[in-house]
Amino acid sequence: MLKNRIVIAAGSFLLGTVAPAILTSEPVHKACVATVAAGMRAKARYENVVEEARAQVGDIVAEATYVNTADAE
Repeated sequence: MLKNRIVIAAGSFLLGTVAPAILTSEPVHKACVATVAAGMRAKARYENVVEEARAQVGDIVAEATYVNTADAE
């Protein structure tokens, strides 16, 4: 149990000292930028799909409301 805690503490210390150097390197920076850009593109596509679906649902509801009012008369 104590050995696991020592290993975790040592790993955390190592990660804490090495991570800033890794994150500031140019290849990692470019990879992070590319990943965030891809995520933003996926979000934009998803938003377009949702907006089209909302428009379709709005049309269906409007037509159903018209049918119901026409049937009531």
